[in-house]
Amino acid sequence: IYMLQTFRYQDDGINMSRWQHKSYQALLKASEEELDTEKRLNYFRQAEALLMHEMPVIPIYFTTICYSKSDALKDYYLSDLYEVDFRWAYLVDPE
Repeated sequence: IYMLQTFRYQDDGINMSRWQHKSYQALLKASEEELDTEKRLNYFRQAEALLMHEMPVIPIYFTTICYSKSDALKDYYLSDLYEVDFRWAYLVDPE
């Protein structure tokens, strides 16, 4: 949500584009008040789509992450941000 918040208010110091949109603000407000996870994600998706349509900023950089994993490694967690949690991970004999 942090990236979406960046463009919420034009007078926010981090919003260098000074872009502001009432529908965008309403979607973010609705997401804050929504308890249902799927509905909340839908508000975020709509806000992101509006942001990409209006294009107040153009993304010119993205990170590529490469990694390899043994088939013997089980029960590890890899987040959408590629943060790895080995808390419950274990190794099995490869077949």
